[in-house]
Amino acid sequence: MNHSSARNHVLRVMRKFVEAFLEVWGVDVDDDAAVDRIAKDPNFQHGIADLLQVVEQQRRARRR
Repeated sequence: MNHSSARNHVLRVMRKFVEAFLEVWGVDVDDDAAVDRIAKDPNFQHGIADLLQVVEQQRRARRR
């Protein structure tokens, strides 16, 4: 997979995270550009990575 394809896959998943968070928080955003800006934000991506790391650590701890 080339770099641009990998980036597109990551951004697609990040958009899904953004949409899920906005739905849970009850924020109505009809602007796809706003969702894209959030999904592309390095701080948002870092936060998602941290969250996934915690979830994985908890999952492994339960398996012990």
